[in-house]
Amino acid sequence: MRFAKTGVAALAVAGAALGSGVAHADETIEVTAELLGCSVQNDVGVDVLANVEPGTSITVSNELAADLKAKGCLP
Repeated sequence: MRFAKTGVAALAVAGAALGSGVAHADETIEVTAELLGCSVQNDVGVDVLANVEPGTSITVSNELAADLKAKGCLP
């Protein structure tokens, strides 16, 4: 029984470690006309923002948010 408990505990720890590597944090941003214009000018996130109306909040990847910030499209 001791081996069974140890095995279950080891699997739980391994699963938690694997699961933490898969999780991706995303950011919610408010789409503005300025953001849309900036993204088109800099060719950043155009495919994601193409059909989004200004005033809408959307969730984007951290990578896209970082790219938009680097180009001055997001504060």
